[in-house]
Amino acid sequence: MFSKLRDKLKGALSIFSRKTEEEAVEKKAEQVLERPVVKEKVEENKPKVESKKPILPHLEKKEKEAPFTHKKVEGKKKETVQPKNIEKAEREKIEIQPKKNEEKKEIPKKEKIKGIKITYFVHGTTTDNEQGLCTGWNPGKLSEAGRQQSIQLRNLIGKEEFDVIFCSDLQRAVDSARLAFAKDPYKIVPDQRLRECNYGELNGQDEAKVKIDVTKRIYQPFPQGESYHQVELRVADSLNEIWKPHYGKHIAIVAHQAPQLALEVLLKGKTWEQAFKEDWRNTKNWQPGWVYWMEQEVKVSEVPAVLEEEKKPESKSGFFGKFKKTFTFKKEEAKAPEPVAVEEPTA
Repeated sequence: MFSKLRDKLKGALSIFSRKTEEEAVEKKAEQVLERPVVKEKVEENKPKVESKKPILPHLEKKEKEAPFTHKKVEGKKKETVQPKNIEKAEREKIEIQPKKNEEKKEIPKKEKIKGIKITYFVHGTTTDNEQGLCTGWNPGKLSEAGRQQSIQLRNLIGKEEFDVIFCSDLQRAVDSARLAFAKDPYKIVPDQRLRECNYGELNGQDEAKVKIDVTKRIYQPFPQGESYHQVELRVADSLNEIWKPHYGKHIAIVAHQAPQLALEVLLKGKTWEQAFKEDWRNTKNWQPGWVYWMEQEVKVSEVPAVLEEEKKPESKSGFFGKFKKTFTFKKEEAKAPEPVAVEEPTA
């Protein structure tokens, strides 16, 4: 009986040991199969580490000291900015950079002139003007108001530039030019042909006497004086003389009423009657300079045919012949006025 029991136990143990061995083998097999999978997953989750070149000790120290160092590459000079100076460097960079929308300032070019540009100025107020007298060919003297007008003229015309200044040789015109352009390097050239009309016996006389029926004096001279047509002749001669040497330039003229009216006739094609009627002095419409353009040499207006008839020689020289000769217009060439002594303006 015991032998049978022992045999059963042995059989049970052998079966149990066999199952245990089989389970151990299966477990080992499972472990062998599972290991690659785990390894693969670990490798997937493992962060990639880039290979770094070995850093030398002294370089590694510098890297630690300046972790924010910015280095420019591409062959340019290396610039190192410490952290505390970054804000300043960025500010300077912004200030140095040019504004994209900023327009370039163009340097004004000198005006190109075809012919001659003339800016005409009249002399300052004289003591005769203040007393209602016509100075004519007398030198004339600037009043205190006239002196201040001349000094202030330069400020009124601004940055206008001239190549040369021409003026009448009469004292009041010379003083006006010198006071107006005292601080400029311009050459001032007095010219006798730019004088006021010669009123003859009426020089320095009451203005009312000179202005009576002034259009009658266009071709008929003042007693012992000249006509406005003769003023036109001498002004035209002056302009034609400066035509070639001053072509393409800007000149200034400082003179009187009659030469300005002559410019209106010569350069603007007006008649003398129109020039008198439209004279700015009638409305007191003064301005700091009038601009005229000379585009070619000027030609003097012709004397009316009626006046040409009057100058025919008389066959009789009796009383009536002499009377008619006295009041007949004679066409005369413009004579160069005698020079006058010009004084330096007093301060």
